[in-house]
Amino acid sequence: MSTAYYACGKLLITGEYLVLRGARGLALPTSKGQHLTVHSHSDQEAFLEWRSVDESGKIWFEARFDPALNILGSTDRIIADRLGRILHSARDLNPAFLSHTEGVHVQTDLEFDRSWGLGSSSSLIASIAQWAEVDSYDLLQSGFGGSGYDVMVALARTPILYQLEESRPKVDKVVFDPPFHESLWFVHTGKKEDSRQAIQEFSDISVSQRDIEHISTLSSELVDTTDLDSFIRILREHDLLLSRILARPTAMEEHSTYSGGYVKYLGAWGGDFMLVTGAENDLDHFRSIGMDTIVPFKEMIRL
Repeated sequence: MSTAYYACGKLLITGEYLVLRGARGLALPTSKGQHLTVHSHSDQEAFLEWRSVDESGKIWFEARFDPALNILGSTDRIIADRLGRILHSARDLNPAFLSHTEGVHVQTDLEFDRSWGLGSSSSLIASIAQWAEVDSYDLLQSGFGGSGYDVMVALARTPILYQLEESRPKVDKVVFDPPFHESLWFVHTGKKEDSRQAIQEFSDISVSQRDIEHISTLSSELVDTTDLDSFIRILREHDLLLSRILARPTAMEEHSTYSGGYVKYLGAWGGDFMLVTGAENDLDHFRSIGMDTIVPFKEMIRL
């Protein structure tokens, strides 16, 4: 018997960092995500065989677990340990999960490049939560932490305004299909930022309730924006506020020679994708500095 699950990738357009303190953020699901397929074999011993396949069809990770979810073998011990913790946490939340007497083969299939930072881990946690029939936010918090926007938008499969209220997620599905989408692009920096380290560093920074409410207001305003100039104005106001809080330059300041429009970091500042406004030929600026992974808005985002 086979059962299939699916979760989207994610991009956080506004509210980065401050979403951890209760600010509202706009999160978008990507058009590509991750499949998880579970095959049960009643004629085999109760071992769990795991295989992970990347977007090119290449196997990049394999592991084998015994019925107690101890690792019997793997191609990468660090990844196997992390996967084991997710599975153990899922079983803690639902003791019936994997309480089987049959063999199980699991295969995950990524649709996007793992190096892009679109949520290979969050889409995996969201898929395992579906499989284990547990709350995805609870599974995330049971051992990994974070704001939870990523696992929530992975399952919503539509743009959301996300906020933590009394340490619980509040998700409002919204329509976000800007009429100026042909001027929106996602440019990969070619760099990685450690999200966990960024969260840890941010934990020591004081943020006023006024600033949290300001970011929340800007996130809501962005959803309703119908013209590019207003869109850029909101992003600039958002980034200048965050820059003051983080004591870090904005993406626009770091790419001050770009004259085609606006540049905004997404998620932890400095890594993975940036949101860029401009015409297609304006993007030659980024290609000239080695940033040649550029994805149009409509191709990247699931609407």
